[in-house]
Amino acid sequence: MRTLVRALCIVWIGAAGLAFSVYAQSAPPTPPGISICDSPQYRGTAIYHKYCDPPPSQPQPSQRQQTEPSLSAEEIEKYSDLVTQLAPYGDDDWIASIRTAPQTPAELSRRLDEIARQLDDLMPPAWRSFHSTTWERDAYRRSIKQARLDIQLFSRSLESNAQGQESVARESEQLKRQADTLERDVNWAMATASRLSASTVETRKTVIEWLYVAAPADSRIVEEESWKHGHDVPVPALPPQASAAPTPHLRAAEAAQAGPAAAPNYPYANISLSGSNEERLATLAPLADNLEKWSTESAAARLEAARLKPTVASLAEQSTTLQRRLAGMQNLYEKTADRRDYLRSQVRAEAQRLRAANSRALVRAVENFTWKMYKEHYVTPDVLAFYEENKRWYKLSVPGRLDDDQVKRLFARGKASLDILGSRFTGLQHFNEVQKQTLDLLQDEMHFIAEAPRIVALATPGEIQAYGASLDAMRQNSSYNMMKEAGAGQFSISPDQLEHGWIPQQMFGIAKRLGLVKSSSDQ
Repeated sequence: MRTLVRALCIVWIGAAGLAFSVYAQSAPPTPPGISICDSPQYRGTAIYHKYCDPPPSQPQPSQRQQTEPSLSAEEIEKYSDLVTQLAPYGDDDWIASIRTAPQTPAELSRRLDEIARQLDDLMPPAWRSFHSTTWERDAYRRSIKQARLDIQLFSRSLESNAQGQESVARESEQLKRQADTLERDVNWAMATASRLSASTVETRKTVIEWLYVAAPADSRIVEEESWKHGHDVPVPALPPQASAAPTPHLRAAEAAQAGPAAAPNYPYANISLSGSNEERLATLAPLADNLEKWSTESAAARLEAARLKPTVASLAEQSTTLQRRLAGMQNLYEKTADRRDYLRSQVRAEAQRLRAANSRALVRAVENFTWKMYKEHYVTPDVLAFYEENKRWYKLSVPGRLDDDQVKRLFARGKASLDILGSRFTGLQHFNEVQKQTLDLLQDEMHFIAEAPRIVALATPGEIQAYGASLDAMRQNSSYNMMKEAGAGQFSISPDQLEHGWIPQQMFGIAKRLGLVKSSSDQ
């Protein structure tokens, strides 16, 4: 065995020596003591690169990590603050998964994208809860404020309604007496105007009768019914009375709201991140602030609403109790106030009606007096003069002097000088002018108004006094006494109780002369 080992060693040594000798023979000769790597003449050759170039070094793991960029301390701090802010509202497992700080910008970007998706899920319900709870809290606040105002109002009303009820009742009674007086005055004035109008028609008829009876057959201008076609002076229409049904008072009341109003649309779209991590953090920070704000205020509003709810119920009960106590008194007060308001409108309406009715009565009185004066100072004297001058031609069988009663009887029997020709009469031309003038006064009210002052100018003081006395007698005999309470005994109207726009100036002047309008010293 030893021999075998020794033989193997000898063989190996021989082989090594042979190889060295071969290498020594093939290598270029070098000076003693200098290697190939140290010799300048071999640099850049293949042998130099083969035996002298160092092997390429491999980078260590630590060296590879240092080539990637790292996160700044500010980014790590902002990320940590963001996670801390979201911790109360996110799932515990998810918060735990993102709580460790990211190591690289790429990892931070992935984390921020994940946080944006979670905020898209967390923010809409937080918004709706915020709106619902704050609305409920604000509704309770409004209810408390309104209830306290109602209680204050009801309390004051309980104190003041008694005095107000008495005051309104007194005013209503005064207005009622005033309205009744005005209504009586209106009825009296309308009745007076109607009687005077009828008297005027009768006077016109008498005028026509006198002319018709005395006129020759072939010269008669007036007809039997000419008096029916007379035109009255225009007078104002009587305004309507106030409505008989007073308008009830309506108390303004807030409509009760059954539930919260519909929440407005969620104000944010899905979160979209872009730009650097710093810009992404800047985008997410205010959204997290909103989430925290909505959640915090929603919880506070819910607690406050729960605290206010018993107060609302208590105040509502107090308000209801006071309202029940006040209901009867308030109902009576409102009815009395409604009646007072109606009476006020009635007084205003009756005052307007009285001005119109007084104007009608005044115009009719002047119109009536003018026709009476026309008959007495124009028609009757002219007819009598014409009749007396031509009496021998008449066949009327009238004893003595003609008067109104005889003329009416003759007119009613159809007695007239129908068979007498006008050519036999003297003064016929003047008589025909009187007929024409009468028809003009009947058929043209504007002509009548223009001629009225000239006609009334012939009236004597006695006739004016007698006419005033007849109006006073008409007033005293009427059931409507316009001036009874005032104690006045003469028919006279105050200027402020007239519709001056409807009274012609000529007729207003005649009314003043007749004493039908009060002077400033009489008021």
